[in-house]
Amino acid sequence: MIAVEVAPSWLQPFYEALIRGKMTVVKIFLEEHETSALTERLNASGETALMVAIKGGHGHIIDMLVRLTSQELLAFQDNSETTALHAAAQLDNVKAAQLLVDKNHKLLNIVGDGRLWPIHLAAIRGHREMTSYLFYVGMKDEFHSNLLKDSTVGERLMLYLVTARFYGDPNGYLKYVFGKILLHFRFDLVNFAKKTLPKFL
Repeated sequence: MIAVEVAPSWLQPFYEALIRGKMTVVKIFLEEHETSALTERLNASGETALMVAIKGGHGHIIDMLVRLTSQELLAFQDNSETTALHAAAQLDNVKAAQLLVDKNHKLLNIVGDGRLWPIHLAAIRGHREMTSYLFYVGMKDEFHSNLLKDSTVGERLMLYLVTARFYGDPNGYLKYVFGKILLHFRFDLVNFAKKTLPKFL
């Protein structure tokens, strides 16, 4: 007879408390279950408490969980290979992204579903501030970021920036991003245009 693994009964109420932003209830679960509360997969997608909190968008809970979570666990990926930073980038939660990157710069380079970095997701979604921030911190410390070491990553970012029409950036910073990528990789602009222009025709 095959034994069926039953999820702990506290997972669902803990999940709901994270989504609804109930700090007092979240603290109770953290005190009762300690490390398990941070490492358990809380839903069918395989998300941790931090990932769920980011999707809930409650800054006070996100801040607390980032402080409690180890650098290694911050890099945890769910069933779709998504990290907490991928989730923050996709949802345009710049504050959460800053907390995560400050604690673990290596999150910038983790590849998720579709071989996408967090900055790719931000650009695809048209999140200007998030894209600018991730590019800035990626350029600021090249030891931690491979943004300028992998031409494929840079080219894909360029494509997503153009597709999202970031070239009209009012503050001019993303124009600098374009120039920096082009200068570094010396892109073959003809081939790049062939990939990009059909999207606008």
